Amino acid sequence: MSDPRLSIEERYRSRDDYLERVRRAAAALASQRYLLDEDIELTVALAARAWDHWTA
Repeated sequence: MSDPRLSIEERYRSRDDYLERVRRAAAALASQRYLLDEDIELTVALAARAWDHWTA
């Protein structure tokens, strides 16, 4: 059984593209008060670690 979803590398142009999308999504959540402003960079850092792990 194979996974029909696109790989992370097929979904995003690059690591920077992925992290920018994460940053924009986190900022949107912060503007809606679902995330603290000071947690945006932490969210991006965790996403960077996840990208590095998934694409290693």
